[in-house]
Amino acid sequence: MKYQIKFRSKMKGFALIEILLAVILLGIVSGLIFGTLINLNKSFLNSKLISQLYRIMQNEIERIKVMNYENIGIQGGFPPGNLPAEKIVSVNNVNFRLKFFVRNIDDPRDGTVTSTPRDSAPADYKLIEIEGECLNCFYKFNKQSLTTIIAPKALEVSTNNGSLFVKVIDAYGMPVANADIKVTFISSSPFVVNDKSSVDGVLPLVDVPPGLNAYAVTTTKDGYSVDQTYSPNDITNPILPHQTVASNQLTELTLQIDRLSNTNFYFSDKLCGTSSANLPFRLRGDKLIARNPDVIKTDIVTTTDNFGYKNLNLEWDSYKFDLGTSNYIIRGANFDWLNKIAINPGGNYVFKSGLADNLPNNLIIKVVDQNQNPLNKATVTLTQNSITMINFTGGDYIFNNNWLNNFSAISSGIDINASGKITLKNLGNGYSTATEWLISNTIDFGTTSVNYHIFMWDGTMPPGTVIKYQIAANNDNATWNFIGPDGSENSYFYDSMFVMPNTFNSQRYFRYKIFLQTTDPNVAPLVNEIKIYFDSLCLLDGYALFQNLANGTYNLQVEKSGYQIYNQNIDVDSNYKIINVILYP
Repeated sequence: MKYQIKFRSKMKGFALIEILLAVILLGIVSGLIFGTLINLNKSFLNSKLISQLYRIMQNEIERIKVMNYENIGIQGGFPPGNLPAEKIVSVNNVNFRLKFFVRNIDDPRDGTVTSTPRDSAPADYKLIEIEGECLNCFYKFNKQSLTTIIAPKALEVSTNNGSLFVKVIDAYGMPVANADIKVTFISSSPFVVNDKSSVDGVLPLVDVPPGLNAYAVTTTKDGYSVDQTYSPNDITNPILPHQTVASNQLTELTLQIDRLSNTNFYFSDKLCGTSSANLPFRLRGDKLIARNPDVIKTDIVTTTDNFGYKNLNLEWDSYKFDLGTSNYIIRGANFDWLNKIAINPGGNYVFKSGLADNLPNNLIIKVVDQNQNPLNKATVTLTQNSITMINFTGGDYIFNNNWLNNFSAISSGIDINASGKITLKNLGNGYSTATEWLISNTIDFGTTSVNYHIFMWDGTMPPGTVIKYQIAANNDNATWNFIGPDGSENSYFYDSMFVMPNTFNSQRYFRYKIFLQTTDPNVAPLVNEIKIYFDSLCLLDGYALFQNLANGTYNLQVEKSGYQIYNQNIDVDSNYKIINVILYP
């Protein structure tokens, strides 16, 4: 009996697993079937709507065929006629937009405007194209088109008109098909032609009226740049003036467009702070639309958003970059901001720049390897006489040397002197012999992508005095657990330079706590300055910055484990100087 109970229990367990698997498989199969049904329904509806659109366009073609030949043209366009440039047709609450194009065709069988002898009556017949699309369909489908040719019943008549051929090419000289071309005749009896380039990139306008600088031409395409002609009355010496069409002559115009590039500009100071918000900057291209005097085609003056970000769609060109403010300098970037930014067609670019306050005599050291790859954590030392300054690439430091009204908490026995330095308070009968302390203000590094490296301090400790530290970090700006080197609240950092624990990395908010002690009430220790070295997402790879340097000659030494030491004397005599350093293995 027990055997039977166990056997039936196992069978029940297998049944539950099988049911669960069956449910999962049923869900997968049902999803596939449902997706297939949706696609079938979409295909069926689209086929039905496309058929409806073709019937509408075919009806329009039949209506055009019975029109007088001279009336077959575009209202306000060329050839002139009674057809609208576009119209909306509604069928069962579905709105279709139709666009009409009429072109004079020069048939080569009797000569053309480019042949010898020249065809004196090049407008042999008309090509009519209707392009249709649905405006409010739930499922979108591509534009559809119908074309037909209509010839005149009468014999050709010679005119004194001319022809204008517009060719559109890309940055590499290849034809651009289906480019939108707008041609405006700005002389007497004005008209506008809105048409598209052929597969060869050409729009031939045959048998158009002559005129001096009478044809304004603009071309573009979705996602492409714009090229156009310019009026000599508006711009002196335009490179592409409005076009002249002479009687019985052919005018050929080539315009150049290509895909725009998606460019993203990011600016940040070393603490990912607000100095990059609403930051003005300028981009000036090399392309000209006029000469003598030169007129630049692209000259963009813009600002970043509240987060130091700006997205721009730029046409291919080489751009000069400039900050639009003298309050800041570029301390490093992932592009050559002092020269030109090369933008190719259809690219995606991310340009990052680091900002710093514009202080006197800024020296930027860029360190790369032999392959021009930026090197981080290279120690950069500047020495002038007895003064030594240290920084490291890819990072920077926070500098505190004045604590007047610059702390979050303080014990009663701490004194901040007139120079803002930290010492013990003289109680009248000597200094306090108790352990006194000061807690710094919160340092917001602006990101959790931060790494803490070295804590350095400078001060004086007469015999019988002690200066020691604890540090704390968090991501809530509220939980402050000050610890020493062993990770407990009972240990302290004593050295004038110590490495901060890796456990502090990736924590945005930072504080330090200074402890001052003396066993002799007649002497007191003094803290002059503190430096906290770090790197973060907002600092650029390979760069180190020195500021407020005195003019003169400095010894520059750059060293990194695994590379030869770089050593050179440099002169600092300008407000902004960049030194490029290559380290070799």
